[in-house]
Amino acid sequence: MADDNILSLLEIAGLVYRQRTGALSPGEQATLETWLAADPANRALFDELSRQDWIDESLTGLDLAAPSRDALYASVTRVYQALGMETPVVPMVNRDYHIPRRLIGRRVAAAAIIVIASTGAYLGFFRRPRVVEQSETVSLKNDVPAPTGTKTTLTLGSGQTIILDSVQYGNLTRQGNTQVAKLKNNQLAYEPSTEPTATVVYNTLSTAKGGQTLVTLADGTKVWLNALSSLHYPTAFTVSTRDVELTGEAYFEVAHHAGQPFRVHAGKTLVEDIGTRFDVNAYSDEPDLKTTLLQGAVRVDGRVLVPGEQAAVDKGGQLQVQKGIDPDEVLGWKNGEFVFNRLDMAAILRQVGRWYDVDIVNPGQMTHRSFSGIVSRNSNLSEVMKILEQAGIRFRIEGKKIILLP
Repeated sequence: MADDNILSLLEIAGLVYRQRTGALSPGEQATLETWLAADPANRALFDELSRQDWIDESLTGLDLAAPSRDALYASVTRVYQALGMETPVVPMVNRDYHIPRRLIGRRVAAAAIIVIASTGAYLGFFRRPRVVEQSETVSLKNDVPAPTGTKTTLTLGSGQTIILDSVQYGNLTRQGNTQVAKLKNNQLAYEPSTEPTATVVYNTLSTAKGGQTLVTLADGTKVWLNALSSLHYPTAFTVSTRDVELTGEAYFEVAHHAGQPFRVHAGKTLVEDIGTRFDVNAYSDEPDLKTTLLQGAVRVDGRVLVPGEQAAVDKGGQLQVQKGIDPDEVLGWKNGEFVFNRLDMAAILRQVGRWYDVDIVNPGQMTHRSFSGIVSRNSNLSEVMKILEQAGIRFRIEGKKIILLP
């Protein structure tokens, strides 16, 4: 597994443990199988995590019936110390839970992590004991499955629309001198002709809630489009700048062309590429428009960013830059995960609403609450909400609504 990130290991360890106990859901099974197929090293780690002697050894001296969060934490601390590891960070107060995101040895990490997973502190979050009322239990008949398909619409220059999920792979249409094709991996690709283009034709690619897609533009730039987002772009770049318009969120891997900068217009904010990879989050219901640089350099409203920096532009046009941004958190959506790092619950629920196509009722109940963790976007809605319950929220699901309770 790349980077051995402790939170990623925690998720996998939790899946392994739930598989052993027969509690693995179909969505979690699919996540585990995808992870196993991605790298032979993942299969080796899976075999290590599954060894009964490791589990028996690691559980020695652990109080599985810890009566409180503090007692559980003390038990886990003893195991960490026995393994020669630093004690994990004490959970933050005010329902803000935290686990260290540092690189650690694979073997020691695996042993310690299976202990944590075995205690039921799934995904590394220490539970605050609380009586759960019957009204909080999610009924399966009200559950919302993880979305399938790209839920993507292509609007051509003529105004004609193509639902990508409903068409076969292969060439779809010709726009000017550019051929538009749907590839076998469900991405869209523009293949320009060597002939000069006389007329510029614009297309718009749009995703619905629960949708996500990848398009390769005529210049070779790749754009991953998140749910409820749209990209307006020319089918061929013929002038001195390459300009596209974005609503929602997208991750860009720009093909650098000297003398022809790539520019993203998102509301009143202008993001100019200087040969780079970056994410732009421009959802209208978010308080800030955020541009995060992963590689190279970009200029946001005149301010040049370096890798690891994020520019946030508020509704009044004020720009602030934050350093040390975690790329895993920013690109979790692209990698099939919700990644929350002390994120406030209202922001988390906005992401959940966009992905599962549900409305959040009474979001004001989430004031001053935050959460950290990784959850597969292949999970059913009830699985996600049950994990979020660890932050102390109460809710019920009614059709396409999540109703937050006082």
